[in-house]
Amino acid sequence: MQSLHMLVAAVLKSQDNWKIRLMVDWVAIVGNMSQHICLEKIADDATLVIGVHDTKWMQQLHYLSYELIDLINRGLGSAYVTTVRFVLSRRLQVSYKVRRKTSAPPVSTKKTAQPRRALNNKQMGALQNIADRELQDCLRDLIQMSA
Repeated sequence: MQSLHMLVAAVLKSQDNWKIRLMVDWVAIVGNMSQHICLEKIADDATLVIGVHDTKWMQQLHYLSYELIDLINRGLGSAYVTTVRFVLSRRLQVSYKVRRKTSAPPVSTKKTAQPRRALNNKQMGALQNIADRELQDCLRDLIQMSA
């Protein structure tokens, strides 16, 4: 017997609505960044509001918003998303603080095989200027996935 989650996901996916597919496949599309960002709202036909846990992430993701849009659109199979906005997410802030206090390893997410590309010197230099190691790793993954 299928779990309720799998059944609902199958029904929603059969609707062939990109917004529903985005909500169902969010973790698979954004990979390990799903621990640090969440889909807060689909504001209109092409704008996503993405929640982040602190302002450092918000600023860095704003600089990489075009790569994030490209990553999301590739995950959806077409160019549905044209704009992303970032907001502080209260639930991510609480979740992130709890995760940082515990010694348990972060929850692993199911990753899809994505082609990786090598970083150029400019990208490597920019990443080295970021003090937050977790943010640095996630941004490196984002850049490498947005080939």
